[in-house]
Amino acid sequence: MLPFIVLGLFAGAIYALSSLGIVLTYKTTGIFNFAYGGVAMFCAYVFWQLRDRWHLSQWLAIPILLFVVAPVLGLILEAMFRSLAASAPEVQIVVALGVLAFFTTLVPIVWGSTDEQLPSIFPHGQFTVHGATITGNEAGTFLVAIAMAGALYVVLRRTRLGTATRAVVDNRDLASLVAVNPGTVSQAAWIISTVFAAIAGVLLSSQEGLVTY
Repeated sequence: MLPFIVLGLFAGAIYALSSLGIVLTYKTTGIFNFAYGGVAMFCAYVFWQLRDRWHLSQWLAIPILLFVVAPVLGLILEAMFRSLAASAPEVQIVVALGVLAFFTTLVPIVWGSTDEQLPSIFPHGQFTVHGATITGNEAGTFLVAIAMAGALYVVLRRTRLGTATRAVVDNRDLASLVAVNPGTVSQAAWIISTVFAAIAGVLLSSQEGLVTY
C-alpha cells in the first residue's frame, strides 16, 4: 500500500494548492472560480513556451510566470468579476464557465493540437523510502505545496493584508468602515489565487503532460 499512499500524497499536494486558490477568492469575493483549471492550463503552456520553446532559463521563466503573467491574469479576472458581485449566482457561474471555455479554446489556437511533455522543474533522480520509490519531481512537488500553504498561512495570520482579508471575509461592509478597502483585498486575493493556479498547472503538467485537442 505504501507506493500508492506516496503517489496519492504527491498528487493530492497539487490539488491542495488548487483548492487553496479557489477557496481564497470564494471567501473574499463570493465568486466560485470555475475557470480555475483553464487558468492553470494556460499558465502551464505559457511556462512551456518561455522555457522549452524560447529556451529561456528556468530561473527566468518561473519569475516571469509568477510575477508578471499570473498577476496580470488575476487583475483581469478580478476586474471582470467585480461587476458581477451583486449578480445572481447563476450569472456568475455562466460567466466563469465562459472564461473556462475561452481558455480551453485559446490554447489550441495559440499552440495547436499537440501532445507535449513538460520536463520537471526539479532535479532528476529518485530515492527509496521503505520500498517506495520517490522521484525528484514528486518530492519537489510535495515540498512546494507545503511551502506555499505555509506562506499563505503566514500572510493571512501575520500580515496587514491577512488581517484585512479576514476582516473582509467576516463582514465586507463593516471592514470598509475601518479603512479596509475591499477592492484592494479582492485584487490581492485574485492575484494570489492565480499564482497558485500557475504553480499547480506547471506541477500537474510535469506529471500528466501538455495535451490539447
